[in-house]
Amino acid sequence: MIKTVINPEFEHLRKELSSIPETIAVCGTKIFQGRNRIYRATIGGIDLTVKEFRVPSLANRIAYTFFRKGKARRSYDNAMTLGKLGIGTPEPIAYIEERAGGLLRRSYYVCRYWEGDVVGGWEHKMSDSGAMLESLARFTLTLHQKGVYHKDFSQGNILYRRDKDGGFEFVLVDINRMQFGVHDTARLYRNFRSINIQSEHETVRFAEAYARVAGLDEEKMRTVAVEMLQQYMKEKALHHRLKKLIGK
Repeated sequence: MIKTVINPEFEHLRKELSSIPETIAVCGTKIFQGRNRIYRATIGGIDLTVKEFRVPSLANRIAYTFFRKGKARRSYDNAMTLGKLGIGTPEPIAYIEERAGGLLRRSYYVCRYWEGDVVGGWEHKMSDSGAMLESLARFTLTLHQKGVYHKDFSQGNILYRRDKDGGFEFVLVDINRMQFGVHDTARLYRNFRSINIQSEHETVRFAEAYARVAGLDEEKMRTVAVEMLQQYMKEKALHHRLKKLIGK
């Protein structure tokens, strides 16, 4: 059984979108392979990104069927909410859920393809990384002011490109893990912990830029950012050790 939910603006493509589970591996171009697969494809003259989520564990198949939304549906719903808030994310087009034995199996999130690059490695990519950091800090502040908490706020999940005036435009991707209506600064500041795990120096630069655009104390934000980063790295190290202990 396949369930397809389509953005009303793209209802005319229902037949083509509904066939994605059977056709995407052949008709699309794979642009990422990891736990999940990401394809680029053209349907009805529209350049699309299709994210195919891996088959969940049995426990999660049960959970996503009966107790909580699956990842593709959450991605679609979150994208619609971000759009209403005026926050950049590739335009949502559809989500597709495939069930077997009554349980969620494969799922797909479809959005308009957005030409850009990940913000990762900003210190090496451009001579004006300071200007980019300032713009990224403003984008992050806007998220926080609107109560948006992205639980995977990392370099790989923020895309950017230059706008026509030479400035920077940002969008959020990998948006299935988000919360809205969050105004607890201690929670929102957790975004500092994974913005650049390769460099404490660059995390500090970002925190300083955030403090400037938000009118906050730079020294305080430096301290917060470093504490968040160090805590995150400790958690990652512990997680890695636990995985080794249980043989995964």
